Amino acid sequence: MVYVVDADEGVRRSTESLVESLGFGCDAYSSGEQYLEACETSGPVDRPACVVLGHLLAGSNGIELLRRIGESPCPPPVIARSGFFDLPLVVSFMEGVAVTVVEDPVSPSQLGLAIHEAIEADRKQVEMVTRLDRLRNAVALLSEREKAVIEKISEGLLNRSIARVLKVSERTIEGDRAKIIKKLGAVSSSDAIAKYAQYRVLNELIWRNGSGAHGLISGRHKPLRAESKDSADTAAR
Repeated sequence: MVYVVDADEGVRRSTESLVESLGFGCDAYSSGEQYLEACETSGPVDRPACVVLGHLLAGSNGIELLRRIGESPCPPPVIARSGFFDLPLVVSFMEGVAVTVVEDPVSPSQLGLAIHEAIEADRKQVEMVTRLDRLRNAVALLSEREKAVIEKISEGLLNRSIARVLKVSERTIEGDRAKIIKKLGAVSSSDAIAKYAQYRVLNELIWRNGSGAHGLISGRHKPLRAESKDSADTAAR
């Protein structure tokens, strides 16, 4: 889904036509206020998605939109047309959001490429956080001892060694293994180890990016990046 926010009716309609020709759904708004009101009324945006910002109204309307997008728990990628923005202002309000700045005048092919990349980036973001959310729910079912057991299994320890470390019987560890496999939705010990390793990697990745993922979609996973017209042309080739 692509959300177009542009005060110029002609540009808004042409952008909407381009988006639809690319095969994406599109909602277009004439102001930041209108877009924010729609978000509050309809709830979370459809994902994967991106927001294309064009002729924003000067003053508080545009600034408020930038601030609100930047403060949202999981903002979709943003494409900002540089001809209508003070770039330092965009950076100051949207630090941590995935921003692609395209220089005007922008060709349909350049804008189309930026939209495709933004949608793909958001798709990966949503998939990653959704996967982590499922894994977190599964890991939350483990008891403290079961978590200790899967940690030791991941380190390569055998049941006998784990039992000695945790000061329980080997049979208890065998029972814990079976419970861990079931709770993690795994089919074997090796599958449980793989799922737990994936949980740790994704959790570390999102934590390192300062996201604090929560629920289906949350956190900020992409750094700010500026894309010039020349770089877009190079990528298209």
